[in-house]
Amino acid sequence: VEAIVAQRIIASLEANLRSRDGLENERMRRFIPLGRSLAEAEEDSPLIAMLLDDYYQRTLQAPPQSPTGEPVEEAPEPPAGERMEITGGKKKRPRRRSGRDGGKRYEGGGTPA
Repeated sequence: VEAIVAQRIIASLEANLRSRDGLENERMRRFIPLGRSLAEAEEDSPLIAMLLDDYYQRTLQAPPQSPTGEPVEEAPEPPAGERMEITGGKKKRPRRRSGRDGGKRYEGGGTPA
């Protein structure tokens, strides 16, 4: 499991790296010396582990998000007797009559008095 999680994190991080723009890459380069010093210092390993765990939980283990950023909740299935049939398409509106009289008909075929 550990090896699979590591592969998933690396693949996800590499994909994020490829999608960065110039400004993001410039900001990222400022942290390279800090990253190297954390990697070399044994006592700082928990800090790197914490960052990786946070990233993993936030991106790879997170429930799906709605467009508003809230977790999507699955709607419970209604009991079989309460399911509504969906017939597809939009409901049709009654047609409106067109013409000068706004669709009104007058007796005698003429115009209103």
